[in-house]
Amino acid sequence: MKAPVRAGNTGGAQLVRNRPLFSRRTVLKGYDETRKAMIRTEIDWKACELIEQIPGKVSGRPIVRGTRILPDAIVDSYDLGETIDELHEGFPALSVGQIKRLIEFAHGQRGQPAP
Repeated sequence: MKAPVRAGNTGGAQLVRNRPLFSRRTVLKGYDETRKAMIRTEIDWKACELIEQIPGKVSGRPIVRGTRILPDAIVDSYDLGETIDELHEGFPALSVGQIKRLIEFAHGQRGQPAP
């Protein structure tokens, strides 16, 4: 049996005049600028000693040596506000030193200051 539809029910989406209740900029303040900076510069991970590329493993994308972890995931999460300790909790296979090195390498490629 279907639940009755109440007046004004939009199926869970909260709309105000056919727009989301919160804009993306309101919810993720600073996200747009950070994401643009990350997308703008492609990182050549082959030059980093912690990275390997194996055809057929994670579609041949650069990964942290001996894992299936994408270095971009580490660096992007850091750039969006995660701390080194939070990253280490999320990626326990990596040491804090490895995480710092990936971030330093990426920021050096992009011309940004290291952590």
